[in-house]
Amino acid sequence: MTVYNQFGSRTSLIEAVLDQVVARDRMDQLVDGTSELDPAEALHAALMTTCRFWRAERLLLRRLFAVASAEPAVAALLARREGWRRDQFAALLDRAAPALGDNNALLDLLVAVTSFPAYDHLGATADAPDLAADLLYRLIRPLVAAEPATGSATGNH
Repeated sequence: MTVYNQFGSRTSLIEAVLDQVVARDRMDQLVDGTSELDPAEALHAALMTTCRFWRAERLLLRRLFAVASAEPAVAALLARREGWRRDQFAALLDRAAPALGDNNALLDLLVAVTSFPAYDHLGATADAPDLAADLLYRLIRPLVAAEPATGSATGNH
């Protein structure tokens, strides 16, 4: 009962824990300090930070994602936090590939492949976060460096 008196709900408690973890691991500052890096280096640094966070908080995040599958309020909380991460990656993508313009599909892909569930599915590779970040960078970098496609969506280029 004391927990509920302090936080008001289970979701509020989870949010307070996430606030603490995110601040401690500096995930709220994912792209801070990358402005002096070239865009490719900034993307790599953000991937390193992300993968190190996923590794450090892997057990907690597994449990939270399991809870989220049964509790809509927790799912909404995690989705909101993913939105913050998405915004930070959008800023990086704008720097790394300005010629691509507003490319939501590429941003969706970037956010998906760098999500915790994707990271967790890397198995043993996820036990070495720097290796996982390098792998993700090698996957993502060619897409970011690619020229935008011309023509229609039917494949005419």
